[in-house]
Amino acid sequence: MAEITAFSERNIATRDRLEDYAADTVIHTAGGLNLQLALVCDGAGGGDAGEKAARLTARAIMDHLQISTGTSIPKLLFAAVEQANRVVYSELRGTGTTTLALAVVNLDDGDHGRLYIASVGNSRIYLLRDGHAVRLNIDHVLGNEYIYAGQMSPEEAEKLPNADFITRAVGVNTEMQVDIGFYAERGKEFVSSRRAFRLGQKGLALKEGDSILVTSDGLFAVDPEVGGPYNIEQEFIRYALDDKVDHAGQAIMGYATARAPQDNTALSLLFVPSPRRRAVVVAASLSGRQRAGFGLSLFVVLVLIGFFIFQMRVNEERNVLFMATQTEFQVIVFNLSATAPPTATPTATASLTPTFTPTIRPTQVSADQIGIQNFLESQPVPIFLRSVISSPADKPDGGGRPTSRHGRILHQPAQPVRRKAPRCSNSTTSTTPPNRKMPRWCSTP
Repeated sequence: MAEITAFSERNIATRDRLEDYAADTVIHTAGGLNLQLALVCDGAGGGDAGEKAARLTARAIMDHLQISTGTSIPKLLFAAVEQANRVVYSELRGTGTTTLALAVVNLDDGDHGRLYIASVGNSRIYLLRDGHAVRLNIDHVLGNEYIYAGQMSPEEAEKLPNADFITRAVGVNTEMQVDIGFYAERGKEFVSSRRAFRLGQKGLALKEGDSILVTSDGLFAVDPEVGGPYNIEQEFIRYALDDKVDHAGQAIMGYATARAPQDNTALSLLFVPSPRRRAVVVAASLSGRQRAGFGLSLFVVLVLIGFFIFQMRVNEERNVLFMATQTEFQVIVFNLSATAPPTATPTATASLTPTFTPTIRPTQVSADQIGIQNFLESQPVPIFLRSVISSPADKPDGGGRPTSRHGRILHQPAQPVRRKAPRCSNSTTSTTPPNRKMPRWCSTP
């Protein structure tokens, strides 16, 4: 089974409401087919009717393919789109319609699959191969209807006032004509409707590195005054061999939305694997105005970076100068406030020889105080030997022997003995110890 990567994206652009719808998925049908699907629906109608029509169409097609038991893919596409038309018309009754571009790859057919398409309206399908972008379907508009019917030449059809009027859409009526034809053939500039139908029935075998792009007309409805020349097909070719399908899809969408498209934009992209695929430089998808803006922004950023670096250096120099000034100022202040250090003076050394200290004779007051103290300390102290002192009140008869409170006779108290006062001597020599104090009545010579 072939391996194909897919990506889908849509954008509201300058409109107030998003009515486009894009989807990609792998469907395993009840008949055993493995189909890679990519579709874009461009809704139209009042309010949200256009968005509803686009979603209903996509959902109805995928549901019908999933439950179908047939194996002819062209017939399945016819039946699926007609079923979607009936669903949309029954739901909206013509108030909401949509165009459709559908690409289906049979993953079981060949090494890289086989491509089938179906379209209604003016949504587009491109094959990107070998550096060329080839459109496979046509716009179902009034001018092309006259051309492919053989009634007008392309030059005559362009002069019609309603040449771009859409003649086919999903949900307009209960009946609708589905176009599965390939309007591109090698070596031919024009392919008739009959020939296109036959090519569509056979399908197109895909090759290594092929890309299929399904898109709404919003990618081509840009404002010519915005962004200069607009070559969306050149962008298709630029990203045809990108190695990442999502990167390529986003780059193409960004290129379109940067030029103020007048309609919603939607795309679905399929990539067939190839070793030739390489990452595409992002700047390559920028328009001239975008490149100029990017260059200007880069210049401004570089200028700001340079300015900040300059300011940092200036501030650093200012800090160095400030620190040097502070240091010099401190030195000056220190020099002005400094005083001469004190000179050392010799001090006298303590002599080891004893010095005479005169004894001060006490005054008369001091002598009197000494005498009083001596008197107080030399008073006789009574001594009692094995006796108890009693008061006269303890005597029972006023003079008898004292008794205790319990009637016991107490011992007669002994008479106190006075110490004999030392004799005074008029002689200069005395046996009295030198530390013994003299009584007060003794006079000194």
